[in-house]
Amino acid sequence: RIEGVSGLAGGEIDAVADVSAVPEPATLLALGAGLLALARRRRNQR
Repeated sequence: RIEGVSGLAGGEIDAVADVSAVPEPATLLALGAGLLALARRRRNQR
């Protein structure tokens, strides 16, 4: 949640915006591929 108040010529402006983090599919794919690569690397070292 982002809240901001700024004065402008004696007046006030209130700005409120709700922000929710939603990962992109490409980000999830990259994370999954990285975890899979780490698991394979660890398995091959044993």
